[in-house]
Amino acid sequence: MKKLILILLLVGCGAAFLTKPTADKHIESIVAQIEKTVSAEKNDGLLGAVKGAVFGLAKGLVTPLVKNAIEVEDYYLFSLSKVNTQEGKKTIGVGVFGTVFVSEKATQLLTKESF
Repeated sequence: MKKLILILLLVGCGAAFLTKPTADKHIESIVAQIEKTVSAEKNDGLLGAVKGAVFGLAKGLVTPLVKNAIEVEDYYLFSLSKVNTQEGKKTIGVGVFGTVFVSEKATQLLTKESF
C-alpha cells in the first residue's frame, strides 16, 4: 500500500512538473481576465461603453503592459504570477497542471498599481 501511494505521489509530481504553465500562459490568462472584466463593465451604461471602446483601441498595448507589470515565479511543480504594489508583491495567479487561475482582484491591482 505504501508503494502504491509513493508511486501515485511521484506520478502526480511528475505530471505537475511537466504540465506547469509557462510565463506566456500566465500573461495570456491575466489579459483574458482583464478583457472579461472590461466586457462586464461595457454593460454598465455610457461609462462602461466608453471604457470598452478605449480598451478595444488599446488592446494591443495591454499584453506588453501586463508582461512588464507581472513576475512569474517558478516553483517546479507550480508557478505564481505576482505584481508589485505599494505594500509589496501580491500574488494574482497560480499556475498548475497547464492551467492558470487568476484572481478576480488582478484587474484592480494591475490598473491601480502598475499602469
